[in-house]
Amino acid sequence: MKQVLSLITILLLTTSVSFAQEKKLGEDEPFVPTAEELAKYLPELKAGDAAPALAAPDTLGNIVSLDGYRGSYVIIDFWATWCGDCRREIPGLKALYNDYADAKVNGVPLRWLSFSFDFNATAWKNMLRKEKFPWTQISNLKRTREDPTFANWKLRWIPAFFIISPDGTIAATAITADGLRAAIEGLK
Repeated sequence: MKQVLSLITILLLTTSVSFAQEKKLGEDEPFVPTAEELAKYLPELKAGDAAPALAAPDTLGNIVSLDGYRGSYVIIDFWATWCGDCRREIPGLKALYNDYADAKVNGVPLRWLSFSFDFNATAWKNMLRKEKFPWTQISNLKRTREDPTFANWKLRWIPAFFIISPDGTIAATAITADGLRAAIEGLK
């Protein structure tokens, strides 16, 4: 089931991902990547793998850990304010949150957590105030490649979205809000 869900997610992403910064396309010409092109952006961790540890301070300095979410399905969003692709996904991600904020999967709550690779606390907090994200935001305030989180989660690109199962394993991954929506729907 998890492998089928990952395959469905990949197929849906191939029709919705735009990597305009790598491809020089006209404004009306969408880029639809091949499976090989898409694979280079998806995280290396796959459905069924154990989720690595994740802990960082929130905006008040309180340490928030993924372990505190055990027993729930958890949507994790890896992003940064300086990331244009991340900012483009914010409206879709917020719409998803609004659609699934009180959702349960087989009676298990669906919770949300965002981890930012911002290294400038002011820029990060200003974006959070502007966007008014209603879910928990954390950051080590380190550059992407300097934060061990990037390597531990085997990320290749941000944004990157994970759904973590109540048992702490990865249920699905995505790199667009549309792909994440398909993965959430696949849980039901």
